[in-house]
Amino acid sequence: MNNRYKNEGISGISLILVLIAVIVTGVLVAMYILHVVNIFSKKPMLIIEGTPVIAKEPDNRVYLYVTVRNIGKGSGTIHGVTVVGDGWSASTELNVTIEPGASISLKINLGSTLPPSNVSEVECVLRTNAGELKFKASVLGRG
Repeated sequence: MNNRYKNEGISGISLILVLIAVIVTGVLVAMYILHVVNIFSKKPMLIIEGTPVIAKEPDNRVYLYVTVRNIGKGSGTIHGVTVVGDGWSASTELNVTIEPGASISLKINLGSTLPPSNVSEVECVLRTNAGELKFKASVLGRG
């Protein structure tokens, strides 16, 4: 019998080729993950700081006071706000840009009528380039 062609296990060259293929695959996967993380890390991420409030000022205008911080890596733009309470709503268009790491305190004019006296809290939605940011605001100053 000729044992010249009999294989006993994996040859050394096959093992080296498999090991190289595994390493190359691992490097490619790592590069892809870093690319995806880099893409998403350049997006804005807006958060609300403090307690937003709605108040009527001496000029008989109703304002929403809210502080927004951008904790992302890209510029954030606020396009508008919608406020809804029981039987009351207001909407305002905006064009406010917040750079990465910055925060801004906004005084947003909502018109001249406060929500009804039985409403102490309203739902708010900031429309931004990072999506909608929903939060609640307390109603103050019924003067």
